[in-house]
Order: sequence, then structure tokens, then C-alpha cells
Amino acid sequence: MSPFLKFSATLFLWLTTNSLFAQQFLRKEGNITTIVQLISGYYTEVVYQESPPKFISTKGGFISSDASPVVHLEYNSLFEQDSLKTIPLAALNVFEKVALQPQPLDGLWLMGGRMRNDANDKS
Repeated sequence: MSPFLKFSATLFLWLTTNSLFAQQFLRKEGNITTIVQLISGYYTEVVYQESPPKFISTKGGFISSDASPVVHLEYNSLFEQDSLKTIPLAALNVFEKVALQPQPLDGLWLMGGRMRNDANDKS
């Protein structure tokens, strides 16, 4: 096999496996649960209270590829309190790694739209 074909095959495998890379981590501290998902270089964190059910926070953004990776937050539900725009990539060794199991409504969602003059027409 020529060096070009070896390089092309290696690059193709690297790109396809990295684009499908997904991991989920879980940490429970008493009644508080934190879930971190890493999907194709994107970080998502959700924190909630289990009983009674109560939302606490969520944040997420793209992970830098620096030697010391940070997350450049695109959203942070606690921004008014903490003003964070970047966070260090969480020390995931304090989390339990859990398998990503298929769940109802799994997938990437795009929420968007626009209103026109006619409020009934939302196309």
C-alpha cells in the first residue's frame, strides 16, 4: 500500500472515530446529581437535585485542544451569579464513567425559528 493510501486510511479512521466519540460521567453527592457528557469535543454539564426534583444548573461549550484544556462556554445558566465564560475541563476522575444507553428523544436538537407578522405563521 502506498504511503498516501496509508495516510488517507489513517486520517479517515481518526476523523470518523473522533467524530463519534461520546462519554458520559456521573457524580452523586447526597441528593445532588451531576452529569457530564463529552461528545465530539463538546462539553455538557447538568446539575440537579433528585428529591424533590429541582433543576440547579447547566453549562456547556466547546473544549479547547490546548495542553491544559478548557471549556469555552456557550451557555451557563448561572452566568448572572458566577460570570464564567470558560472553565477548566473537570477532573473526571471524581466521576463514575457510565455507558451511554439509548434513551427516548436521543439526538442532536436544533431549537430555533422566527415569528412573522402573522402570529399563527411560525415558519
